[in-house]
Amino acid sequence: MRPWVLILLLAAAVNLNILANGFVYDDGANILNNPYLRGPQFLPKIFTTNLWGFMGPKGVSNYYRPLTHVMNMGTVAVFGHRPWGYQLVKLLLHLGSCILVYRIGRKLYSERVGFWGGLLFAVHPIHTEAVAWANNDLAFSLLALAAFELYISGRDVWAAALFLPALLTKETSVMLLPLMAIYQWRRSLWYFSLPLGLYLALRINALGGLTMVQNEYVLPVDQQLMSTIFLAGNYVYRLIWPLPFSVYHVFYPVTTPADPRLCGARALGLCCRWSRCCGSRAWGTTSSRSAISTSPRWDSAGCWQRQLSRDRQGAVLNRQIPLPYGRGSLLPFCLATAY
Repeated sequence: MRPWVLILLLAAAVNLNILANGFVYDDGANILNNPYLRGPQFLPKIFTTNLWGFMGPKGVSNYYRPLTHVMNMGTVAVFGHRPWGYQLVKLLLHLGSCILVYRIGRKLYSERVGFWGGLLFAVHPIHTEAVAWANNDLAFSLLALAAFELYISGRDVWAAALFLPALLTKETSVMLLPLMAIYQWRRSLWYFSLPLGLYLALRINALGGLTMVQNEYVLPVDQQLMSTIFLAGNYVYRLIWPLPFSVYHVFYPVTTPADPRLCGARALGLCCRWSRCCGSRAWGTTSSRSAISTSPRWDSAGCWQRQLSRDRQGAVLNRQIPLPYGRGSLLPFCLATAY
């Protein structure tokens, strides 16, 4: 049996039960009660408003993801409002991503690394939320991984062509640029300037600027930096030990360098540096890629921010699904582990 076939079979086997799932969370608003999904006559509205623009004046958001609506429109046309149809699409997107992880690992390292990395990516339980949630957008993962696979194959033009739809599906795809720069830092990325410029033009036209609203909860810059360091270490920890499962993980912002929670992140950094010094090529190179892909998003106000909201005790609810999806960057983690 070919390696990629086994990866597909195991990925399908562990996720097949999602076909019985229903709609949850904001699926009702985004799918069941979304007028934009009624037909192609709404395409102009989709590309000129934010993600929640279909709600009218109350639909104010910094998210600009028109292809998410387009994909949901196509799914409605084929399956109606049957939840299993959305779950089937999500499963197929996940299977495609698994194959791309296999191909990327094989090209970067070896057949063995590609197989075991793709296998771990396929069955890792941290993907549960991303794969099982009907409205969660895995299409950007497939597009971003495909663009990266084309880039490392030397097909820059085709990679740039996929970069635009990836951006239009989810903003997180912009992290492809630093990832590709790390892969070959002397290689020009000018092919990607056109799709990036077109995306920014569409986004500014739809939102009236790079952002439409300011985050309701913004940490001071020093606390953002320290909290980001902590969260990066926590993401890696969750990749190794994902229990307990939760859609929202509550944490308290790091307010001082003496916070003991920073010790784990520091230890992780020292391990990565030690592994690189000892010649572990996989851990040494993928650790830097993982750091980039778990970075918080940049907004026009000049602050590194995560998707944050307050609870009554001042804790923070953190829900971040970076490239490609899952807590932290599972692609470099899987390839490094397989290596």
